Amino acid sequence: MLRPIAGAIGADATALFELDVDDGSPRDIREATLSSSIVGVLAPYRRSLFRDDPLYSTPPRKPTAMSAIMRETSRPEISAYYDNFLVPQGIGDIVGVHFPVMTQLGQRAFSVSFTRRTGSPSYSLREEALLGDVLPLIALACANVALREDLAALQARIDGMTLPAHGSSAEMSWHRSLRNGPALDVLTEREREIASLVYDGHTNLSMASLLKISTRTVENHLRNIYEKIGIRSRMQLATWIRLNRAN
Repeated sequence: MLRPIAGAIGADATALFELDVDDGSPRDIREATLSSSIVGVLAPYRRSLFRDDPLYSTPPRKPTAMSAIMRETSRPEISAYYDNFLVPQGIGDIVGVHFPVMTQLGQRAFSVSFTRRTGSPSYSLREEALLGDVLPLIALACANVALREDLAALQARIDGMTLPAHGSSAEMSWHRSLRNGPALDVLTEREREIASLVYDGHTNLSMASLLKISTRTVENHLRNIYEKIGIRSRMQLATWIRLNRAN
């Protein structure tokens, strides 16, 4: 979805986040989809810097470039964000937008951004306006994502209420982990490493490259993790990790 838009505005990479919010402010990243060239930025961004991202201080549904924000204000925290995060990551400019999506289970928050490498020209007002023109399409796509996840969550609740007393160990493990908190010690050290990388948004290919193993080995590890925890998807694995860290 984002690739043709990135081409139209001359972006080098894209990022799509679904956020946990608290009183309108981002608290954590629930899901992340990034271009392979910037996958590595997710971990430092997630740790703390995304809370300082000037994008979230701009009005929702208003595409805004970092270069424009820096021209319009001299707040030191914005310069610090640029110097301490964007510059070390090789990002020269970034244009993004954030917006809420209403679903049957409540309000969800999404953020979409397009980056340019250091040394590239800053985004122009025309390019910001072009992103604004296609924003309804992006919002519709994100609403569809939210709807699919809401349906999956509802199904999980139904499964939890109707889980038989003698269900499989995988089913019991998954529902028990949601209620009482998961235990990381069910995984081997390598499996914990793989699970953590999935939480940070890595693809199978990027994990294989980082760990210097084959993608087939990554797939085998994920299969083992799913079986041990009793889950079926990367989204459930990310949820399991988040609950474990919270506990």
